[in-house]
Amino acid sequence: MIEIGNIRLQSPLFLAAGCAKHPDGARKILASPSAALVVGSVTAAPFGVDDGDILWCDGARSVTGYGFPNAGMDVWEPDLADLAAAAREAGKPLVVNVAGSDVDDYLRLSERAFAAGAAVVEFNLGWPCLLSPRLVRHAFSDDPAAVADLLRGAAARFAGKGGELWLKFSPMQPTVLEGMVSAIDANGDAPVTAVVCCAPYPKTLFLEPDGGSVVGSDSFGQMGGEVLRPIALGQVRQFRAMLPAHIAVIGLGGVSIRDHVDQYLAMGASAVGLTTAYQIGGAEIFDYLFGPEMAV
Repeated sequence: MIEIGNIRLQSPLFLAAGCAKHPDGARKILASPSAALVVGSVTAAPFGVDDGDILWCDGARSVTGYGFPNAGMDVWEPDLADLAAAAREAGKPLVVNVAGSDVDDYLRLSERAFAAGAAVVEFNLGWPCLLSPRLVRHAFSDDPAAVADLLRGAAARFAGKGGELWLKFSPMQPTVLEGMVSAIDANGDAPVTAVVCCAPYPKTLFLEPDGGSVVGSDSFGQMGGEVLRPIALGQVRQFRAMLPAHIAVIGLGGVSIRDHVDQYLAMGASAVGLTTAYQIGGAEIFDYLFGPEMAV
């Protein structure tokens, strides 16, 4: 049993955000061995395209063109209470990943998720988050001061009310990572119980033989899979060395075999998420990712 804050995971392995982009996808995850039900990212308004994401994968590397589009909170909200009840019955926490456009947007989305029964809200602080109203197109993951503002708001809104927050970051340079740790330390009243690293790396280019992007008309993509794992392992180890002990670190990126899970745990992760392998192989991936000691 893995304890992160006040929640318990039956194993250290779960399907991360991006695996459930719609309530129907969430119900499939409930029936899988995933230790948590993580849904989203959920935005205030519909995001992306109606016919699904553009996902390119060669079996190890993946690139997504739109950041896992979703139908928006108005579509998700009516199902969240039922999903929360079903998750509790299955012994799995409901984690709602939200992507806001500014501090108030994050907090409003979080209030709605907690009111519907989410045990945890995960802030997606990587792309496609924007810092508005300045309309600067960079992620909160780039800006410790913006994250400090967000945590101050979260402390005022949620401290002492039972809900827990996970912070999901894109890969960061060491000095930025140190700034994020300082922002978290300075806002200890915010109910942060875990840091998740890493979200996909933004604005990468994988090219077809003709020179065109593998994700089509939007030439840039967000990179995940095998190539992200060495970066994410380094981020996990750095965060674990600097964060206070009561804040867990969750590893994410490039998990496709059991050895990869063990690598994250050895670097100090309390739990491990995966997305690309599920996009390729569905729930059957658990057949070879679980050893006897991880079995539910």
